[in-house]
Amino acid sequence: MFATVTKTQSKAGIDHTSAVPRTPFFLTTSKCVTRFESGLILYAAHGELKLTSMAAAPQTHILIIADTAVIAKRIRRLLERVHSASYTSVAADKAKEVILASDFHLVVLVDLLSHNPNPLSLLFNIQKHINVIAFDSLAEANARQVASQISNAQLNLVSVLPLPCPNARLQSVMERMTDDLQAGKLGQTPRSVGEIEAAIAQGLIIPWYQPKISTLTAELTGFEALARWQEANGDIIHPSTFITVAENHSIIHILTRQILTDVITQLRDWWVDGHEWQISVNASVDDLESDDFVTWLGDSIERAGIPGSALIIEVTESRVSKNFAVLLYNLTQLKKMGIGLAIDDFGTGYASLQQLNRMPFTELKIDQSFVTGAHLDKDKRVILENSVSIGHGLGLEVVAEGIETGEDWWHVRKCGVDIGQGWFIGRPMAASSVLNWVKDWETRAEYFVDPPTLTSQLKRWLSSWIRH
Repeated sequence: MFATVTKTQSKAGIDHTSAVPRTPFFLTTSKCVTRFESGLILYAAHGELKLTSMAAAPQTHILIIADTAVIAKRIRRLLERVHSASYTSVAADKAKEVILASDFHLVVLVDLLSHNPNPLSLLFNIQKHINVIAFDSLAEANARQVASQISNAQLNLVSVLPLPCPNARLQSVMERMTDDLQAGKLGQTPRSVGEIEAAIAQGLIIPWYQPKISTLTAELTGFEALARWQEANGDIIHPSTFITVAENHSIIHILTRQILTDVITQLRDWWVDGHEWQISVNASVDDLESDDFVTWLGDSIERAGIPGSALIIEVTESRVSKNFAVLLYNLTQLKKMGIGLAIDDFGTGYASLQQLNRMPFTELKIDQSFVTGAHLDKDKRVILENSVSIGHGLGLEVVAEGIETGEDWWHVRKCGVDIGQGWFIGRPMAASSVLNWVKDWETRAEYFVDPPTLTSQLKRWLSSWIRH
């Protein structure tokens, strides 16, 4: 992969560059897809390809800090190969003047534990809550300490990556970070109750669908419905800015039922067309402890003419149950209707193994924090493997979230995970995009069953080139 690099300024110890990957669009999923000789750029945003000029293209400002200017330049070149951005690379002893002079979307720290001076206190005082990616030569040993220091400085840690870093892993992290910036996830302030209520009433908060794939056969099993607030101008307001507010102010019931109503309507249309997929929908403990939730959901499914088995309710662990007996009773009634029940983000919330054993779950979802990059992290591997063992031991189907790269996919298959979900498979998408995604998936699913070989990769490259 080659990059067009424009150096805009250089002085002792500090380099500023802009880089645009020059890669045919069918060979990459990076944010900037290709640059034409005319200066036009084809790039991806929110699942769509857009054509714009270099001047108008979204630009991320990234600061790279390392022990020496030479190391910082090496990391800059590594990033330039996979991500279009405006880069500034600097040695740690020169970082102060750069941080004081400019604002950045992202700071990349290289071997943080060896920095002298350590830039975290400076970032805390000047650019608090900035996004940080940390590279570490001993990531497996140092990851926890690095993450702890960044968290204590009240900075937003995007990822701790090893050096050397697999290209696919790096590209995935950079792409997700850019999408989060564009979608407003990073640095966006929480919405007010009034704004949320108005958005629900106006139908602005709708379900998007992320694919779930059998790790054994690579067949599509269904989707998870994820709430997305889409303004009339196309801007996306991320769930992190309104879900917690909705839970804390007792309007989560309204939001959950709106999403479920849309999902059930969409399920009916898909089932009529012969697409008998399952859709997972998140419901909070507050939803599931309400008096009429079970009756309301049962009536909604019956009116739509779809079986209960078309729906999976994912129980989030974000809040402690106020009435475990009521929760258990309602979950049991849902299961009697044929509705699947998943414990979501397993390992991060309040559920104990005793509760897991008592509740009538049919599916266990392992949180992405234990999946992404698990093949490189011993602690993650142990948690992932034991979660799979617990799930299967209880007779549950095991789903892994956060599959970001090919290495993640092959690792969860090796661990015995039943269903995979993540950006490597497919991003959340509007319902109108689902059928086209399915057609595309069917052309490449075979490559997710057998480990890739040189011949299979050449075959896939040739097939992609012919299609485009």
